[in-house]
Amino acid sequence: MCLTLPMMVFGLINWLKHQDKKKTVIVKKVSLKELSILILSQIVLSIAYYFLLKSFNTNNLVLSTANVAIAFIASYLAARRSDYGFVGYIVNDIMLVVLWGALLLAGDISVITVLLCPVLLLITDIYGICNWQKIKKSQAKQK
Repeated sequence: MCLTLPMMVFGLINWLKHQDKKKTVIVKKVSLKELSILILSQIVLSIAYYFLLKSFNTNNLVLSTANVAIAFIASYLAARRSDYGFVGYIVNDIMLVVLWGALLLAGDISVITVLLCPVLLLITDIYGICNWQKIKKSQAKQK
């Protein structure tokens, strides 16, 4: 909540400010420099995520740490109106399915309902990236 909520608020404000007259969000490209800084910052911050998750006795610590970093990257890219945000969310959803699926395979059937959430998110993110590509093509034709 402390990590992605501020990013979601920033994203909502950014989305509302960058719409055309038809209320369509304008797709934006993220520069290679910005993407590089984002990824490098998350590699460095992953050390903090690791120790924070370790203090909570998190299972699959390395995968969970990577999942937090990827979730932040996806949130940032979505807030910047980049289609790469959906790619990040899809990777994040797959990692969550693996994390919760491992518990299910280990015999903990109580996680079935928790596992359902990232599966549904994966489906909506796949739909989102397909729809986003349509918007991107439409906006490219208008230019």
